[in-house]
Amino acid sequence: MDNLLELTFGELKNSFIANNVQPSRAYPVFGWIYRRSVFDFEQMTDLPKDLRPMLKDWYKVIELEPVEEQADPSGESVKFLFRTYDGHYIESVLLQGGEIDDETETLGPERLTVCVSSQIGCPLGCNFCATGRLDYKRNLSAGEIVSQILLMDRYAKKKYKRETPGRAVTNIVFMGMGEPLLNFENVMKAIGILAFSGGFHIGARHITISTAGIAPKIKELAEIGLQIRLAVSLNSVNQEKRKVLMPVARTHSVNNILDAVKYYQQHIDRRITFEYVLLNGINSQEEDVLAMKRSLQGIKFHLNLIRYNPVDEIPLSPPTDEEYRHFKGFLRKHGIPFVERFGKGREIAAACGQLGLCKLDERLAKSKS
Repeated sequence: MDNLLELTFGELKNSFIANNVQPSRAYPVFGWIYRRSVFDFEQMTDLPKDLRPMLKDWYKVIELEPVEEQADPSGESVKFLFRTYDGHYIESVLLQGGEIDDETETLGPERLTVCVSSQIGCPLGCNFCATGRLDYKRNLSAGEIVSQILLMDRYAKKKYKRETPGRAVTNIVFMGMGEPLLNFENVMKAIGILAFSGGFHIGARHITISTAGIAPKIKELAEIGLQIRLAVSLNSVNQEKRKVLMPVARTHSVNNILDAVKYYQQHIDRRITFEYVLLNGINSQEEDVLAMKRSLQGIKFHLNLIRYNPVDEIPLSPPTDEEYRHFKGFLRKHGIPFVERFGKGREIAAACGQLGLCKLDERLAKSKS
C-alpha cells in the first residue's frame, strides 16, 4: 500500500496510470484531501463507486494517529499529540492570531499558523530546548509532515467554522520538534506537495523554516530559489556562549552561519529572522547587543525576542522583568529592529522551546480513559 501523502500531484497521476486509472482522477482526489479535508475515499462522491474501494486498497492517506488535543485558556493555541506508525510520538501546534512582521502575512484572528515537527526527537541537543532532551529517533517522512498540517487544518475548519473548500491555515512554520534542515529532502518534498494549486495551494512566502544553523543546508535552500522565510536560532553571536547553549555551534560557527545567511539573502531577497531566546544572566547584557550589531552588519533582518519559556529539569531561567526591560532598551539604543514574542501556548507547554512530550505517560493514560 502506497502512502498517498508522499506523492506529488505528478507522481499520483503516474501511479494512477500504472494502475490503469484515468490520470485525470488525480484532480478530484487532491481536491478532496487537500481542499476539503476528506481522507476517506468512500466519501469522495464524484469518483466512480467501483474506483473508491480500489483506491482504499492501494493507498493510505493520513500517516499519523491523533492522540490528544490541548487548548490553552485563551483558546488561541492548541497543542496536538500524534502517534507515528512505529509507535513514536510528536507534537505540533495550531496558533491563532499573532504578531505581524511581513507585509504578505494575514492579519488578526484570520491568521492561523501551524507549527510543524520535522523529526522524532532532535540530534542537536540545544540546552534550552525541551526537544533537545529527547532521544533522536528518525526523520519524519514527507507524508508524516503533510499529515500534521492536514489534521490541524481540518481541526481549524471545525473550530473556527471555516467549512468552505480551501485551507483554513494561512502560515506554516517549521519550528516544532527537530531540525528541519537535517531532514532537508522530506521537508522540501512536503513543501512542494502543499504548493500544488489544485490542492492545499500555499505559497512559499507563507512558509518559514527555522534552523539552529546548518550552514551548508542554508546555502542549498538558497539555491532552490523559493521565497521561503529563513529564521535562524541565534541567541548569541559570541561563539563560546553559543557552543554552551547550542552544541551545533561546535560544527557550524557563528561566522560560517552568517556567511550562509548572507548567501541566502543574495539569492532570496527577503528579510532574515534571527530568534533570540533571552536567558537570565547569560545573553542579556549591553555587550551582547553591541556584538550582535557588529556581526549582523550588511544583513537585512529583524530579531524575534523571546523570553525564555521554562522547561522542567532544565536549570535555566527567564530574565527578570528589569533585565528584560533593560535589554529592550539596549536594542532600541543601538538600532536593532526587533519584535517581541509573548510565549503563546506557555500554559500547555506549547511555546517556543517547550515541545518535549511533557508528562507523556499521564497524557496517554488520560487519552485512553
